[in-house]
Amino acid sequence: MRFFKKTLVLLMIVLMLCITACDSSEEVPQSNIGIDYGLIEGEKNGACYLDYYIQDDCITSSKKGWYEISTYDNVDLENICLDPTCSHATGSSCTANPIAHDNTVSRSICVTYNNKLIIIDSYLEQESDGGSDDTHTWITDVYEAELDGSNRKCVLSFNGSFNACSLLDQNVMCNGKLYFGGEKYTIYRCEMDEEGMPVYSSESEHAFFCVDLNDYTLTEYLTGPGELSSGDVYMYDDVVYIAERRDPNYRLYRITEDNEVEKLLEKDRVIIPVGVIEDEFYYYYQNDSANVMYSIKFGSDEETVFAENVYHAEVMYGKIYVLQTGWTNDYSKHIVYDTDGNIVDTIEYDEYMYFCGSVGDKVVYYDMAFVGIVDIENIKDIDTYGYDIGVAF
Repeated sequence: MRFFKKTLVLLMIVLMLCITACDSSEEVPQSNIGIDYGLIEGEKNGACYLDYYIQDDCITSSKKGWYEISTYDNVDLENICLDPTCSHATGSSCTANPIAHDNTVSRSICVTYNNKLIIIDSYLEQESDGGSDDTHTWITDVYEAELDGSNRKCVLSFNGSFNACSLLDQNVMCNGKLYFGGEKYTIYRCEMDEEGMPVYSSESEHAFFCVDLNDYTLTEYLTGPGELSSGDVYMYDDVVYIAERRDPNYRLYRITEDNEVEKLLEKDRVIIPVGVIEDEFYYYYQNDSANVMYSIKFGSDEETVFAENVYHAEVMYGKIYVLQTGWTNDYSKHIVYDTDGNIVDTIEYDEYMYFCGSVGDKVVYYDMAFVGIVDIENIKDIDTYGYDIGVAF
């Protein structure tokens, strides 16, 4: 039944996209949520999955091209604009619309903090020297606004960007600070060799950033040249970890209490992090046909086989959740391990599903092309208690 329901929803989404393509003046549904969301005052946590920012007290999104918000009392993302006279049309002055950038690449996500809407907007500026160099520079502006998007003002601007988030490549909010990684600039160069043939090359710089939402101060980490194939940021037990992947090398860092970076691990192969529990790091290697997961203690060079037949895994709530069925199956089986490698639980679903992480007591899952959340206490009964918050594409 759940499969047919999701199939029907997907078909409806495709139909809506087709209608939108035919009518670019389509109006965004008006919000009917009151302005008092009952949000947390002060420091809180969160993590971004695609364009859905799951936070301790709410969900915000820019997935549809405008800003939305939902509390956990009734999970239903709705337009933040509360003006009953507004058409909510894309490209209008609606307060839910993102910052407009003409003819350039841009990305925008939003969170809430201290009953304000915080918008992180990255965009590309291009400049040519009229000769061989074409420079692409990323700029990020941070805006503060009311929760309905009104009174928007820029509070911080810097050279840098945030990587587009996937289901597993996150940026996070930890105790009121946003952490993310991204490109600063790339110079594309075209020169002629001795035979008059064009030779193309490029140079780039990437970094990781921390924006403190209490005073909008910026900290920059690990600025360096070269292609950063992935700049992932994770959070476990209120500690932030930075995974720097510059092919083929992998380095894992921890943000200390002094807001400095501490290198914990370095590998000469690209690995997929599973998570950290105390001083133990769990991971598996990219493109490893054996599907073996390992663990290693920080400060040690000796890795230990922790589990086999691993298709995906996540550390959540001090345990390791291991998916042992591939995506070609129409069901999924998860084995739950403690840190000693003992099996403490088994979770099965009658459709393919995996866990993406957790925020507070909410588990984030991927299910039939949807992103959803469920309270950890109801993880075995997602059919009844899970909420599909949006599509995963």
